[in-house]
Amino acid sequence: MNSKFEKNGYLILKNLIPQDLADYCTAVAFELIRDGRYVYAGVPPHEHSRTWNVGGHSCTCHFGVNPFYMLLYSLTPKISEILEQEIVPTYCYQRTYLRGSLMAYHTDRASSQYALTMNLGQSHKWPISIVNRSTGKHDQFQGNPGDAMLYMGTALEHHRNNYEGDWYTQLMMMWVNKEGYIGPPFDNELCEEHHYDKKVHEEAQTPEEAKNSYLTNWKDILYRDNISNVAPFPLALESDLWHSSQATKHGQVPRWGVVKGKNFNPIVKKLKDDEPHEV
Repeated sequence: MNSKFEKNGYLILKNLIPQDLADYCTAVAFELIRDGRYVYAGVPPHEHSRTWNVGGHSCTCHFGVNPFYMLLYSLTPKISEILEQEIVPTYCYQRTYLRGSLMAYHTDRASSQYALTMNLGQSHKWPISIVNRSTGKHDQFQGNPGDAMLYMGTALEHHRNNYEGDWYTQLMMMWVNKEGYIGPPFDNELCEEHHYDKKVHEEAQTPEEAKNSYLTNWKDILYRDNISNVAPFPLALESDLWHSSQATKHGQVPRWGVVKGKNFNPIVKKLKDDEPHEV
């Protein structure tokens, strides 16, 4: 276990992701809200009032379609290295706070043994407060987009005061140890039971289950709506394919690709041997 994390109960991770990526994630969040893919949490006493939410326990997106899971899985090796622990992802969610939002004093559920909060974007700053495990006092963290705080989610109380800005986008990611018990206040809860959040959400897929799903259903997914999986014409040999750079030399601007050869598509007229054509 990372000694500083074990002592204080949290670590500040500056520039965990590039700001460009944080900006893009915020753009994705706004698009999903606009398209009706988020759940709105209303007025108090809701724990996270006046927020738009996707993922985790308040979600209209299925787990496999929550785009932020790609960040959860891709960052897991790095977080494991930082913690010096072998960990398994459980769940993540993205939340956008509005003016008047608040985050009540709380600790996280058992699947959140290790929690990470990341600033994706903001109209105004909004610090998070957390109890320092060593001092027992509340420390504050205010990051820029791409900065994160990694902390003991189930053990340390944390909160945010009333938000006075216009909007604040935040990403939460959670992990548990690969083996052993969660620890206080979930001393009897096995970490393995919470891998990929299976104990709370039976429908949640492990990466292997997600892979098996598309390997089993690829035809129904890709060739739906009467799309045939039989090519409508003979495919050209690799030696007959022209790259777009070659086509440009001939003054052509390809759409899907440029080919040369005879009778590439029996539907169109016969092609001249050395003449590039759009298809």
